[in-house]
Amino acid sequence: MPRNKATRCLFVSLALALVLLVTSANAQTSALLWRSNWETPKPDPRSLNAVAQVFGAGCGSGCPNATLGVVQAAARTGTRGLKVVVFKGSPEAWRVQMVTPVFLLSRGMSYTYCLWARSSSDELYGNRALNLDMMQASAVTFATVQSLPIVVSRNWTQFCMGVTELPTSFPTLNFNASSTSYLWSLNLAGSGDRIEFNFDDMTLTGRPNNLDATIMSKTAARIEQHRKGNFTLQIKGDRGVALPARMVTSFSLTQIKQSFPFGSAIQPDAINLLDPEMRPWFLDTTASMFNSIVPNSMFQWPEFEYAKGVFEDKQEMLLGPMYLGFAEQNGMIMQRGQALEWLTTDFGFGAHWSKQDGCEAYKGYLQTRVIRDVTAFKGKFQMYTVWNQLLHDRDWGDQCQLFSRTVKEAFWWANAADPNATLCLNDFELIDGERWASMLQMVRQWQREGVPIHCIGIQAHLTPDLDPSVIQFRLDQLALTGLALHITELTLRTVSQPSPRFTGSEQQQADALVKYLSLFYSHPAVKGITLWGWWDTGHPVTNGGLVRTDQTMKPAALAIQQLWSNTWNTSITETNATIVLDADGGYAFRGFYGTYRYSVRLTTGQRLTGVVDFPMPRPLLAGVTPSQTVTLSFPTVTVRSPPRPPSPPSVA
Repeated sequence: MPRNKATRCLFVSLALALVLLVTSANAQTSALLWRSNWETPKPDPRSLNAVAQVFGAGCGSGCPNATLGVVQAAARTGTRGLKVVVFKGSPEAWRVQMVTPVFLLSRGMSYTYCLWARSSSDELYGNRALNLDMMQASAVTFATVQSLPIVVSRNWTQFCMGVTELPTSFPTLNFNASSTSYLWSLNLAGSGDRIEFNFDDMTLTGRPNNLDATIMSKTAARIEQHRKGNFTLQIKGDRGVALPARMVTSFSLTQIKQSFPFGSAIQPDAINLLDPEMRPWFLDTTASMFNSIVPNSMFQWPEFEYAKGVFEDKQEMLLGPMYLGFAEQNGMIMQRGQALEWLTTDFGFGAHWSKQDGCEAYKGYLQTRVIRDVTAFKGKFQMYTVWNQLLHDRDWGDQCQLFSRTVKEAFWWANAADPNATLCLNDFELIDGERWASMLQMVRQWQREGVPIHCIGIQAHLTPDLDPSVIQFRLDQLALTGLALHITELTLRTVSQPSPRFTGSEQQQADALVKYLSLFYSHPAVKGITLWGWWDTGHPVTNGGLVRTDQTMKPAALAIQQLWSNTWNTSITETNATIVLDADGGYAFRGFYGTYRYSVRLTTGQRLTGVVDFPMPRPLLAGVTPSQTVTLSFPTVTVRSPPRPPSPPSVA
């Protein structure tokens, strides 16, 4: 928006004439509240339900030169669309902009603003090109409350920004406050010189937020539906004869492992730095609480290959007994490589050697990195974050024009190196913010292009007071891609700045984590959950761990253990008086997907023991409860036929 008061007033005189009151929708699904497609006989900005404007006053040599018009050639649908040509850009991107009317947003609603756009260039990305801002408006001032960099190409693409009312700690998104006026602004002047844009079909949709109790009261039923299956364990003796119930004196099944990955970030070199007497405790605690691990930062490029060609020491450490060897020894079911690349300038990425020889050299280095390391860890890492925070950190990608091709090529390279690996994007503000809409748009475009993307990683850096119904809605939207969703970096905080920390009570921490874990576990598209650390020592959130620095467990650790060992666990004990076997020696039960230890004691005194697996099917069909049957054969068990009933007496 304009940065000086005079131009602010000029804009308001145009826009406030178009104020719309957005009231609550009746339906629980999204309802169309407003639409603009420029289909009017006389294209006057004041009658178009949209405003396009060039602000040139007072900017000196930095003034832009642009034209605006409603023409048929710019239409996506119908006969009219908005054409914007920027002949000369400006360092201040807001000096050429397209804005919506001002909307009065209602309490208890979630909104999504969308527009369709295309340009004459394929290389307009991030903050260097287009920025879609949501702004709180008053008579003379505008405050940006959300900002979304968008990628525009020669093809028509839809861009969306979602917004949900946030708690009073975020006053600019409190729809019950004194100011509830909002608009959306697309800033174009920073895109460069001689670029044409076309815009059409702008919409605003809204849906009511469901009550917290309504969502959370359904988690148990959803878990029952999506995390459990109908199983049959057939027990057969010699000659494949079914074991009859009369031969069984006791029978037990105890679940010892879940098919659902529940893990934590563990830094391998941090384990080596522990006191030797403390190291066994750390590893034993990790193995007892989790069935999945991810290296915190060791696999990230600046740390893994800190100098060109120097990576063997970190590779050896990751493959060694303190990390992947430890995971294999403890039967962990999923390990993720985090991350193949990250376009941030922080954490050593901006100064990394791969970025010192120019863009073309970088692309070659990246290809080598992806193919070499995915090949080396084939079968060890089952999943990779190919790109981390691609929606947020784009500087190097803008500079080297990576987004039209290279970012997608990295997925093809990784897929060729390990066709069985699950390949993911990973980002934040997908469920605790509104980036889900841009993630949804990007993934759908990549799917149309055949990019082998398999999952969306969700960095869940949450506060205790988030509305579960809003999180559920965002998960549902991301699930529309058909991809697996993985909660990759779950942390709980009450304060984010200047450094994240949790200031609530330990019981509040436990209650919030149980709430969020139950919500995630109940969603059928969520295929795994990873905490970003579990011990207060070294945790990224002060007081954010499950275990105190003195190695004692907090209520959160005990509550989570109770979930996995009891609430979300199946254990069965039967006796001769209660067990029921079918004619094939089958014992039918319903249980959580995973690995079970069984014990069968027979009237002969024999005891049959072992382990049997009932894995979660992939894909898990919605609304369908798969059945699984496993047959156990014991050739040493002789099954005798039951005695024949006495013959009826002969009739003289």
